[in-house]
Amino acid sequence: MAVDQVASAAAALVAAMATDSWEAVRHEVAHLFGRGHPDPMIERRLDATRAQLAAARQNGSALVQAALADQWRVRLSDLLADHPDAAGELAVLVGKLGQPAWSEATSSLTSSD
Repeated sequence: MAVDQVASAAAALVAAMATDSWEAVRHEVAHLFGRGHPDPMIERRLDATRAQLAAARQNGSALVQAALADQWRVRLSDLLADHPDAAGELAVLVGKLGQPAWSEATSSLTSSD
């Protein structure tokens, strides 16, 4: 997977944090990193990233989203360096993120419900 594809995957992952389908995305990413089993450390990092993103959106900081995506770009690059076979799984996940059911943004991070 090319560097620009990994960067796009990371940006899509961070963008997905503000969608109704976040829990399903979180589950798949944790299994991707855990190579078929949920990786608790990645789950914690995903949760922390989502919390940072929510705080940044409330404060109006768009730069934070780019910085968070860059952090996930590095993590995804490391994953692929250690497990090149994960590239296909990552590509499938990114493809799902582009589908309307997975990518429909909601106000889940900023709702006042």
